[in-house]
Amino acid sequence: MKTIFLLLVLLFVWGGVPSRSYAQGYDYPPAKKINVIDTYFGKEVVDPYRWMENPEDKELLDWLRAQEELTSSVLKGINGRELIVQDLKRILQKRLESEIAYPIGKHGDTWYFEKQTPGDQVYKVYRKTGDGEDELLFDPMNFVKDSVYDLSWPSLNVYGDLMLLNLGKQGNEITDIHILDLKTKKILPNPIRFSSGSFSRTNPRIFYYIQYSSNDVFSMEDRLNWQIRKHIIGTYPVHDKVVVSKEMNTELGSTMKEGIFINTHVSHFP
Repeated sequence: MKTIFLLLVLLFVWGGVPSRSYAQGYDYPPAKKINVIDTYFGKEVVDPYRWMENPEDKELLDWLRAQEELTSSVLKGINGRELIVQDLKRILQKRLESEIAYPIGKHGDTWYFEKQTPGDQVYKVYRKTGDGEDELLFDPMNFVKDSVYDLSWPSLNVYGDLMLLNLGKQGNEITDIHILDLKTKKILPNPIRFSSGSFSRTNPRIFYYIQYSSNDVFSMEDRLNWQIRKHIIGTYPVHDKVVVSKEMNTELGSTMKEGIFINTHVSHFP
């Protein structure tokens, strides 16, 4: 990374960057505006580019292609650009040839962890006992046919026989909770939609979670009126009790009014 920074500095010193101002002189592709108005804490906020959040919009794709063509025409005029490209390729190739792993938890002599190997699009869940081989437990690529899912903050229960998986379809910021049986490597029934959670640190059959009404990341109602629920494995989520909420914990009221979303880390629950 230091090499890339140095190359960029040298390019500017040598005057290799096109002399035209980046703010002027270019025929930028026009972007249409469609005003969408949201009201946050009594104040209207206008977003004229909300329509661009649909990645399948043909007009958006055409606009992105036009932007890419303009950008490429400018970048091609940079002297020494090939040096930067080759250096980036070297760094990326080194990354692709490496394995990256993150620990989830340990039970007895067995470690549970996320790992991404060369060629993997997403992280997968493994376990390793002692000096044994890495054993694949869950592959998000095979979870739903023709779909890619991302795994967020998996949680191991205290008995080491269940794992909570916060899984979201790639592109979605809000996940669903699924429980993986580590003995059978099967997903248990009754997932909890639009939720993220973590196992209790003391009870192997209880986990706590935050649930939203949908995967709408712009829903301020969900964020300002959040609830933390307790779930017992083997029961239906509809019976889950609220253990923390804005209404029950009035000491958090002022923070809520200021519009600060408290993203409570449920793994701190006993």
